[in-house]
Amino acid sequence: MKKPWRIIVLILALLLAASPALAACVHNWVPSGTQEPPTCTKNGWVLMICDQCGANKTDVVPALGHDPGGWKVKTPPTCIDTGMDHQTCNRCGAELATASIAALGHDPSAWTVKIPPTCTADGVSHQTCNRCGIELATAPIPKLGHSYGAWQVTVPPTCTADGETRATCSRCGAQVSNPIPKLGHDSS
Repeated sequence: MKKPWRIIVLILALLLAASPALAACVHNWVPSGTQEPPTCTKNGWVLMICDQCGANKTDVVPALGHDPGGWKVKTPPTCIDTGMDHQTCNRCGAELATASIAALGHDPSAWTVKIPPTCTADGVSHQTCNRCGIELATAPIPKLGHSYGAWQVTVPPTCTADGETRATCSRCGAQVSNPIPKLGHDSS
C-alpha cells in the first residue's frame, strides 16, 4: 500500500510543475499606479500587484524628512529692537529653526541746527539717527548778540536842543540811539 501513495504524490508534483497557476506563485511585483506620495513627516505608500497571479500588497515609502533651506530674515532688526532669522523646509515650507538678530543701535548723524539763535535768544542744535530719525541729543547755541553798524546822526543837535545818533543791527533791524548834547550858543 505504500507504493500507490507515492505514485499519487509523484503525479501531483508533476501536475503542479506543469501548471504554474496550480503551483505557488513566485510573485513579480509591479507598481499599480495607485499611491500616496510621502511628505516630509508622513510615510507614503504604493499599491503593488503581481503580474503573474494578480495578488496585491502595499509597500510603505518612508517619510522624506525636511530639506532645510537657507536662512532668511523674517523680521528685520531696528535700532532698538532685535530681529529674527528663520530657516524653512524647501519642500513643505515648515519653519525649522529661528535665530535672533542683534539690534543695530543708533547711527548718529552730524549735528545740525534745529532752532537758529537770534540776537536775543539762544538756539538749539541736535543730532538724529540716520536710520530711524529719532532725536538723540540736543545742545544750546549761544545767542548772537546785536551787530550794530556805524552810528548815524538822525537828529542833529542845535544850540537849544539835543540831537540823536542811531545804530541799526544788521541781523534783526533793532535800533539803539544815543543823545548828542545840544551845542549851546556860540558867543564869539
